[in-house]
Amino acid sequence: MKNAQPLPPNGGQISYGINTKSIKVLQMSGLGNFGLDKLGLENAREKFARAVLKKLSEARPQEKWHFDKESFALKQVDVTEEAAPELLYLENLFLEYENAEDKDKPAFLAKAVSITEPFTMPETFEEAKANLLVNAMPIFNIVIVSMQLRKLAEENRNQAAGSRPDSAPSQALEMREQPLPYSLISSQLGLIFVLDRPAGKAYIDQATINKWGVPVDELFDVATMNLARMTARGGFNGISREPGGPCCLYQSVLQDSYEGARIIFPQLFEELPIKGDPVMVVPNNDVLLVTGSEDEDGLALCLEAYERAQALPNPLPPLPLIGREGKLEDFLPPPSSPLHLPFKRLKNLYLNSIYAEQKKVLEETTCKGPGAPFVATFAALEKKEGKATEAISSVTTWSQEIDSLLPEAEQVALVVGQGKDQKVLGFAPWEKVLTVAGERLERTGYFPPRFRTRGALTQAEITQLTR
Repeated sequence: MKNAQPLPPNGGQISYGINTKSIKVLQMSGLGNFGLDKLGLENAREKFARAVLKKLSEARPQEKWHFDKESFALKQVDVTEEAAPELLYLENLFLEYENAEDKDKPAFLAKAVSITEPFTMPETFEEAKANLLVNAMPIFNIVIVSMQLRKLAEENRNQAAGSRPDSAPSQALEMREQPLPYSLISSQLGLIFVLDRPAGKAYIDQATINKWGVPVDELFDVATMNLARMTARGGFNGISREPGGPCCLYQSVLQDSYEGARIIFPQLFEELPIKGDPVMVVPNNDVLLVTGSEDEDGLALCLEAYERAQALPNPLPPLPLIGREGKLEDFLPPPSSPLHLPFKRLKNLYLNSIYAEQKKVLEETTCKGPGAPFVATFAALEKKEGKATEAISSVTTWSQEIDSLLPEAEQVALVVGQGKDQKVLGFAPWEKVLTVAGERLERTGYFPPRFRTRGALTQAEITQLTR
């Protein structure tokens, strides 16, 4: 990205310095839902929340609920210290509601009421173990939920003590000390423990595990064994690209909201007649697709499934996984494949979305006030020639004037000056930055990853990075 124009501090239009009309910043709203028209969406969301509040008041008038517009959630208020308040996130219910036919929409209001019905977590592990399962969840969402659990617990303690709660948690978006324990499946996907119940899944937090007094490894063994028993009832349907054509894709028949977690069972895919190594695609927890790494038709159908899922409830990160030698790895078709750029575009859109959400939270919590680091923007870029996409990339800025929190982007723009006086000294690949100036980058506990810069680069380092 040499000969680039100065990088706007607000993440606006960015140029390679060749054809400014051929580059645009990719945008994605929400946590993965980038198929929605934002026009009028906020009013529709608030109207839905008010309708749910009304239903809750009619069903259980003794309870008091408050609509938190910022987090798009309903929070139970006026509870005792012993009874932790309920928190109902509305995003997925709202998406289901919006996608439903008019005659079916009242059912989603009733569903909200049933989800919030008083529920007591089993007191012992023995009571819970028959309904314990693992469930796939984006790691960023796990971090957000953990942050909300932390904040909710703090507010509950302060409310019971009669003191004023803090406006934000002190460890916003940090990975350590997570109230919601999880294990990694891939770079963006994790497994959490849930209790399966008719009204929906209940998260198993660290406080509950501590109360049960059971090691996490034992919980994992029981939860995965329960999932394996459910999985044994299933199988796969073959799908062809064209009617009557050869099968190029296989879809799990269970579709029971636990499909994402099943990718931890490699034996499921060993006997499927695929071309190459197995590539697993989970657009959401109801859909598990498997194709071969060398099957262009199957991969094209997987791409279409990812694209459709982004406008539906509960999308998972649009990053395929490949099974190699018993291990799961992130997968991207090779640069020679016509599907390389479309898959990379979806990945960068997702990263753009979660980094933007993270930046907003950090600027509102731990990164404000004197001495706070600058939270650098992750910008997803697309270079076009006519209607054809020629390149997909991502970039961030390392200002030499102030300490910053850098996202992990493909390219780093080295800049000096502020505002109108800002000047781009050049661009460097992320891997080269780590090699040349890694000692000046301190990894933080945030997710997605950010690195705290420590001091300005020397002229020799800048020359080495930009030549």
